[in-house]
Amino acid sequence: MLAMGGLALINQGTFMGGSHGQTVARVGDVKISRGDFDHMFHAALQQSRMSRDDAIRQGMPKKELQRQVNSQMFALYAHDLGLVVGDDVVRAQIEKMIKPYTDRGMKPKDAFRQMQYMLGYNESTIVSLMRGQIATDQLTQMLLSGARAPGQMLDDAMKYRYELRRGEYFTVTAADLPKIAATSDDALKSYYKTISAKYMEPELRSLPCSCWTARPPATSPRRRPTRN
Repeated sequence: MLAMGGLALINQGTFMGGSHGQTVARVGDVKISRGDFDHMFHAALQQSRMSRDDAIRQGMPKKELQRQVNSQMFALYAHDLGLVVGDDVVRAQIEKMIKPYTDRGMKPKDAFRQMQYMLGYNESTIVSLMRGQIATDQLTQMLLSGARAPGQMLDDAMKYRYELRRGEYFTVTAADLPKIAATSDDALKSYYKTISAKYMEPELRSLPCSCWTARPPATSPRRRPTRN
């Protein structure tokens, strides 16, 4: 599928001079412009140490375009699967690439600048490309070799899938309940005395208060005290 997709883009005139637009190829929302592809081709040309005419005769531009299209398709699929490459992994890969220079006594910063000069990219572009390439390589290894889950994970998954549980229950109906004999009034009164403390009303007290008026004389008609 990846090879057919790359060949379809090439056959439709998206390779080099076959299109008058600025986009050489498009994979999803990612566009490979003329300038980007020309830069990729020159980088591949420098790595192969071939002349431009020999590289064109051997089909290097088409191969490089197909490689970039396949890489973008794998990168998009890896992104959809949620493959995330951390900064530590990218840093370790860069250190591995500049190791031949650092082994000769070159400082890591100088070795990285040398790699930038050879690739023709700035630091952010190298990190982005490296991150995408690592994710693509991980996806490729998964497809070719097959992903293997840890044994502990498989054991837990199989135990959960084939787990069996057994439960027992019984049903109680009204017919199963024993008959309750009628209770006498004396028995109810005796039982109430044992629990009456739980249902007693709170005891009330009245206190004299200056807010009440004085009691009227005995000769006058009695009146109910009123509040001030």
